[in-house]
Amino acid sequence: MVKAEEILAKIERGKSIEYENVIVEGDLDLRTVALRTENTWTTSLLELGDEDDQIIVKKKMASPPISIINSEIREIVNFGNIIFYNEVNFCHTTFKAFVSFGGAQFHKNAIFENTIFKNSSSFMGAKFDEGVSFKNTQFCKKPCLPALSSIEVQTFPMLYSSKRVS
Repeated sequence: MVKAEEILAKIERGKSIEYENVIVEGDLDLRTVALRTENTWTTSLLELGDEDDQIIVKKKMASPPISIINSEIREIVNFGNIIFYNEVNFCHTTFKAFVSFGGAQFHKNAIFENTIFKNSSSFMGAKFDEGVSFKNTQFCKKPCLPALSSIEVQTFPMLYSSKRVS
């Protein structure tokens, strides 16, 4: 068992996150962590009412690679409006509560292969600069996903499964 506070403290210190076969207890909420911020321009419909307008949004920056694989995260995950500078990997991980990557920007690969989202999840306004994979991922509730280019759509072989996962 790993406490969410331990993971958040490592991210705050810029340390690599590498966990396998663990249960994460507590909310993983990066809004509570003191990270450097960067002002970014956006036209995201998630953040704006009118797509013709542009505004500046302050986003937190997470520099370490994050890998939590073959694991279970039991509480809320809020990584919304975060800029990830390194790879993010949640391969074979089960998220039991609400998950938000809304407005996040991934500069390196984002890997969610064989991941299970048992509750609501949001990726609205997320940007994937290098690549994203949701191969064999199960969304037990319909996810909020960004509009994707034809190249990115190829990495979404299974966007939503109505199949019950217990």
